[in-house]
Amino acid sequence: MKKKIIAAILIGTMLVTAAGCSNKETSDADKKAAEENDEGEAVDTEESEVSEEVAAEQAMGEAQTQADEIDAMHQNELATESVEQTTFAQSRLYLAESDNWIRTSSENREDGSFGESYQANERLDYSWDYTQAEKTDAQAGLDAYVTGKAWTLSESAYSEAITAALGCETYYYTAYEDDNGYSMLHRGLYINTETGYYTAEFIMMEGDMGDYYEMADQYLAQISFVD
Repeated sequence: MKKKIIAAILIGTMLVTAAGCSNKETSDADKKAAEENDEGEAVDTEESEVSEEVAAEQAMGEAQTQADEIDAMHQNELATESVEQTTFAQSRLYLAESDNWIRTSSENREDGSFGESYQANERLDYSWDYTQAEKTDAQAGLDAYVTGKAWTLSESAYSEAITAALGCETYYYTAYEDDNGYSMLHRGLYINTETGYYTAEFIMMEGDMGDYYEMADQYLAQISFVD
């Protein structure tokens, strides 16, 4: 009887020991698997971050390339000689400073409108135009003009001084144009008359605004009518 009890105790002890070893082996295996999983996730995260950085750098590079191409396009379009000035049936807008600029166009158009464009320098353009239209509220007319150009109007303000000088209701305006993904800024005047409206505006790349915005306002303040 004692032998049987001792044998049973020994067998129980062996089973417990065996179970303990099995549990330990399982625990170690789980721990190793977890560590490998953590390492894999860490690698995936690092690779994902690297991929995002590479994608961001590529996007910036492409954007810069497009900007350089547009800049180069504008540079390549620079004229070297003024075209002949057209005779207009109605008064034209005159800016004394434009006598020193290169006139790139001067024309009467089939729809009854007319105007001119100038290259003030390699980064700044100037143009004035007249368009026949029924007289309307100046602000409403300006809004329609900008909408028709598919620009975004960011500012408009009545000019008491220029209105008094020209004898026509006049508004300053600032509008933005998307030129193949590159932002162009238009700073100009909308001049309301009995038979239509005149516009006079300076066009610059948005990045050049700091250099030319104030200059444009100084020129626009000198606008006058001549026959």
